[in-house]
Amino acid sequence: MVSDFIQEYFINPILYQDQYAPYNVYNTAVYAIIALLAVYLIFRGLRKTGVDIDKKFFYAILPFVVFGGIFRVFEDAQILPRVVNLGGLELYPFVTPYIYVLIFLLLAVTAGVWWMATKNKQKTLDGVGKAGTVYAAAAFFVLVPGFKDFVSGFMILGLAALAFGLYWLVNHVRQVPGDALVSFMVFGQVFDGAATFVGTNFAGYAEQHVLGNFLIGAAGPWLFFAIKIGFALVAAEVLRKETAVNERNFVLLLITIFGLAPGTRDLLRIVSGV
Repeated sequence: MVSDFIQEYFINPILYQDQYAPYNVYNTAVYAIIALLAVYLIFRGLRKTGVDIDKKFFYAILPFVVFGGIFRVFEDAQILPRVVNLGGLELYPFVTPYIYVLIFLLLAVTAGVWWMATKNKQKTLDGVGKAGTVYAAAAFFVLVPGFKDFVSGFMILGLAALAFGLYWLVNHVRQVPGDALVSFMVFGQVFDGAATFVGTNFAGYAEQHVLGNFLIGAAGPWLFFAIKIGFALVAAEVLRKETAVNERNFVLLLITIFGLAPGTRDLLRIVSGV
């Protein structure tokens, strides 16, 4: 029955985290379709309102990406509850993917407040970036007292820096012009790959996503890390040549989000030992 299918593959992974993997083929596919639809609608909405997806927009959003990754650890560390009872209705606002809906709403409200105060697009973007930085910094310092595994943290940052440094060196030798947005995208991806590699290979964690879990199970964490690096390099080459600026920058932002947010969560979760 449809209700049994939904219960088994969509509800139980949220309700029973100790008995079910958080992701399976079915909920992953549905979440991906919903995310793609949401991304399309957001892009269309931004373009209709005349918002350019430029460096200032990119930099305004980045602090919220980092904040989302940090804030997600609050539930892992039991600072926030997994279940919120609202009038007899059980909600799970602080787990993936619902927590990112909250982050988006916070971003929208923050942008709305700055727009109401300034009536200026550039000042609004500046305000959004500053507010996101404050949110991320405040959330980070809440977690600091619980930090334990500094060795794994330094390994993650070191591997990410090494992979990104090699990317920069190759581009320097090839005399490829610098592109900050492409660099952020590459770093986000290799950072996520490094966090997954260290977490699964040394810190006793397991990959939660279906594809990543398959790759690690088939050939070990090194394969996942290598694929993340390879994907970042290919994406950089393709998107660097793209001439549709708004579309290019929006895709760069999305790929950055899909690396930087989970990478930040994984790093802080590992360091916090939760």
